[in-house]
Amino acid sequence: MAALYWPNQAQGGLPFSILLILFGVLIISISAQIQIPFYPVPVTMQTFAVLVMSMAFGRWLGAMTASVYLVAAILGLPVLAGSSETSANFALLTSPTSGFLVGFIVAAWTVGWLGELGWGKSFRWTLCAMVFGTCIILILGMLWLTFTYSWSEEQVLKTLMRLAPGAVLKILMASILMPLLWRKGQTLSRRRNAR
Repeated sequence: MAALYWPNQAQGGLPFSILLILFGVLIISISAQIQIPFYPVPVTMQTFAVLVMSMAFGRWLGAMTASVYLVAAILGLPVLAGSSETSANFALLTSPTSGFLVGFIVAAWTVGWLGELGWGKSFRWTLCAMVFGTCIILILGMLWLTFTYSWSEEQVLKTLMRLAPGAVLKILMASILMPLLWRKGQTLSRRRNAR
């Protein structure tokens, strides 16, 4: 999708890719601050940003952006929900949110790949892609909590029920936004070609 909006820059290779990754990390970081406090994992707009950005960027840039975001968090940059840290935090690798953060990378690759297949062009297929991506994040997050923190089935189900309304809202928002962005990008592309 980035090539539809910036065709000349997209052919620029590595420098443009780096700019997109940094832009993606910035967007995810800002979205992390839009949150509803909830223990142990706050409900934020991060998943929305990760999935939309990945579908727009494609699998490799999407996964790389999510990976750079995780590295920035570990290095102590204030990119996480409610974070103001400026020192390295390697404990993040074993925190309750670790499974969700790793899930961002896996989901980014998956949704980015589906975006490359054209799933972002219609509401129905975007909806399916966003459901897949959200499920990956939630499953990896819950598996981490179950095996690392010995969560019971009841705790997992209760947490999923609390996260479900926000997840559904973000899935619907992304499913409406992506086809609109595709159509807008295609219109811009046709106008450029008509000149």
